[in-house]
Amino acid sequence: MEPVIIPRYVDELPQIALWEIDEALIVLLLISFGILTKQLITMSIIGFGSAYLFGRFKQGQARGLLLHFMHFYGLMPFKGFWLDFNYKRDWMV
Repeated sequence: MEPVIIPRYVDELPQIALWEIDEALIVLLLISFGILTKQLITMSIIGFGSAYLFGRFKQGQARGLLLHFMHFYGLMPFKGFWLDFNYKRDWMV
């Protein structure tokens, strides 16, 4: 068998320009909200700033931190896992 070359960045998120997709969505959502509310410049500045801060936040954390955060606080349940929900504080045995 011949060895198969696996690309180095196969598991990375897709990119739009300089940002990963989750950072770009922050910018695009806030710019579109700025268009709807006629506050384009303000929302653009807030969008770029929050995408920068989110990128800095993600830099030192493990992959999938946002998904784990949403699961822990009950915003996105993971179906089919063997765990019960983390946001339950009282357990009945």
